[in-house]
Amino acid sequence: MLQEILKARNLLPLESRETMLRLLEEHSYGKLPDLPLTVSGTAETVPHDLEDPAITRQILRITLQKENGEYFTYPLELYIPGHVAKPPVLMHLHMNGNHGDSRVDMRREILGRGFSLVRLSNEDVMPDSRNGNYETMLGAFLGMHNDRGPEDTGKIGLWAFACSRALDYLLTLPDIDAAHTFLLGHSRLGKTVLWAGARDERFFGILDNASGYGGAATSRHGACPFGGGERVVDFIRAGSWDWFCENFKKYTEDLEEAKPYDQAFLLALLAPRFYCMGTADDDPGADADSMYLTALHASSAWEARGAKGLVAPDRMPHPGDVFHEGNIGFHQREGKHELNREDWEHYLDFMTEKLTRNDP
Repeated sequence: MLQEILKARNLLPLESRETMLRLLEEHSYGKLPDLPLTVSGTAETVPHDLEDPAITRQILRITLQKENGEYFTYPLELYIPGHVAKPPVLMHLHMNGNHGDSRVDMRREILGRGFSLVRLSNEDVMPDSRNGNYETMLGAFLGMHNDRGPEDTGKIGLWAFACSRALDYLLTLPDIDAAHTFLLGHSRLGKTVLWAGARDERFFGILDNASGYGGAATSRHGACPFGGGERVVDFIRAGSWDWFCENFKKYTEDLEEAKPYDQAFLLALLAPRFYCMGTADDDPGADADSMYLTALHASSAWEARGAKGLVAPDRMPHPGDVFHEGNIGFHQREGKHELNREDWEHYLDFMTEKLTRNDP
C-alpha cells in the first residue's frame, strides 16, 4: 500500500549527495559565509542539583575567532555520569526555559542510561525572534545583514553551525566519547538538527522530534495525500520565513510544486547513520503522516549503502507504533506538539539499541 502511495505521488528521485546538498542550500536553508575561523573552548566545573555526587557538571564556553582577532563565544552545559568511562553524548539543542522545550527534566534518566548530556540553547547563539534580525550575535560576527542575498543562510543554518562548532570542541575532551554524539531537537530545532546532521557527517545520530515542514515533512504538498501540515505562506505570515534563505519565500501557492527538491533529500543526507523521528497524532502542523512517508521514500539511500532504512508494516502509522529495527527509527504517540517524557524514553531506547551494534 505505501509503495503505491509513493508511486502515485510522483516524488522526486534522490540525487547525488553533492546535488541534494546544493539544492537544499540554494532553495531552503541557505549558505554560510565562508570565513576562516579557529574554534577553542574552556571548561569550568560547577555545582549541580542532582543527588549523585559522582555526576560532574561543567559550563563549556565555545569561542570562534577570526584571523583579525574578533571573536564570538557561547556557552554549553555538560553533565557527565560517574558510573561510565567515556560515555557517549546526547546533545540537546533546546529553546530557552527551565528545561528548554522539553517541559520535563530528564537529566537523571539520561545520565542513568550511561549518556553524557550536552545542552545548548539556540538563543545563546542567535535570537529566536522573527522577521529577519541577523545583525546581532553569531550573525553579526559572521558579517551578516538583514538585507540578505537570496542564498544567504537563515537562522536554522546559524543554529546548525553552532552545533557543529560545539562538536569540534567536544571531540577534544578526554572524559566523553563525542565520536558517538546523538543530536536532538524539537520543532524548528528538529529542522535544525536535521540540517546540522546533513552538513556534518561526524554526528553519529540525529533525533528529530516533530520537525514538520522544512524538516522531515514533505515540502511539495502534492506529494502528501493527507493535505495536512504547513506551507511557505504560513511561515511568511508568522515571520518565521527567516529560519530559511530568501529563496524559500518564492515557493508560494502553486509554486510549491515547482521546488527542485523535497525533504527526502534532507533525510537521505543522513544515510547510512542513525536517525530517529518522533511524531504525535494530534499535531497537524508537523504533519506526522507526511513525515512518515518522507522517511519511507528516503530509506532507499540507506539501502543503497547496505543498511536498513525504515522497517515498518505496510500501512500508515498509528499511535503507539514504535519501529526501531532499521537505521531509521520512528515512533508515534498520542498527544500534541511537544517533547515529552514518552518521546525521551523512545529516543533513549533507540540510542541504547544502536550503540550495541557496530557503527553504521
